[in-house]
Amino acid sequence: MAYVPVPYEERAGVVRVDDMDFSSLEEAVEKSIRFFQRSGEQREYCFKNRCHRGGEFIAALKRLKTALSRHEASWEEKEKAISALFDFVIASESLTVTGYFEPILKGSLVKDERFRYPIYKMPEETVIVRLGKFNRKYGSEVLVGRLVRNEVVPHYTRREIDYQNVLARRGLEIAWVEDPVELFFLHLQGSGKIMLPDGSTMSVSYAQRNGRPYRSIATYMVEKGYLKPNETSHRSVKAFLKHNPQLRDEILSYNESYIFFRVVEEGPVGAFGLKLVAGRSVALDPDVYPPGVPLMLKSRRPVSFEGERPVAWENFTRIVFNHDGGTAIKGPHRLDLFCGTGEEKEKEAGSLREPGKLFILLPRK
Repeated sequence: MAYVPVPYEERAGVVRVDDMDFSSLEEAVEKSIRFFQRSGEQREYCFKNRCHRGGEFIAALKRLKTALSRHEASWEEKEKAISALFDFVIASESLTVTGYFEPILKGSLVKDERFRYPIYKMPEETVIVRLGKFNRKYGSEVLVGRLVRNEVVPHYTRREIDYQNVLARRGLEIAWVEDPVELFFLHLQGSGKIMLPDGSTMSVSYAQRNGRPYRSIATYMVEKGYLKPNETSHRSVKAFLKHNPQLRDEILSYNESYIFFRVVEEGPVGAFGLKLVAGRSVALDPDVYPPGVPLMLKSRRPVSFEGERPVAWENFTRIVFNHDGGTAIKGPHRLDLFCGTGEEKEKEAGSLREPGKLFILLPRK
């Protein structure tokens, strides 16, 4: 698909109705500036018929940050500044917007009868092979396995790790938690907080995956007749697992993909090493959307709930940033919005599966 700038008259007012606060936007801009600085100003980011170096993004984002810092300025003035800095390029008009969040799990640094389910760090035999270094035809494809007697073999599956305990008693446990279902969803979210018995918290974040394919347990549950096709929401899947513990291990094992974690000082941290900004950071396919880039997202979100069921929605438009990635986010028409931390944000994230429209913001030549 060709990337063609959208004329101003076709998108006038799109920035002015950004539904979030200035401070979160400034924070997200700063995260992307740091990413491009760390990656190098000469690194090139290409979008079909246009290429830009990291230095161009840094310069445009710094000017954007300056414009946003003028809190007395109106949205109209800020819109003019943004339009002067960026071309708006349609990336997807048939986007599916889902959400993710940072869960809070109850856990302990010591295993006991209550806290029995381990969070593992990456085993030392894990090997990451970047195939593009061997042949350019593989691009950014990565193979993750483990080294056994000088041979790279497939890594352990979820079943082998969680139910056959192949990693137990090796000192790889970061912490233990009390709920295996919540632990599984921590793997899907990629980062979270562990609430320890003394009231303190520990942040854990994605370190590496086992390289096994991601498979949706919701799809499996429909195929097996455990759920109806219209019952595959986050809350429906979680409720079924908690009310049917006799089927839990079978269902969770279907997804062979497994995440290893690391302790971080401050989370949540995305796949590109950036602290995520609630409502502003998104996860996209890195083979389609280069990291750090600013985007404009149009979709809708739930704003009122009865229990966990959304009962009111509102349309929104906002500037977001590609700060994360995930094995389930593939292709140009999938976007995962980071909603925030805790139970309320879990309800919002778990309810999102909405159509949307996405623009990429490219520095104007």
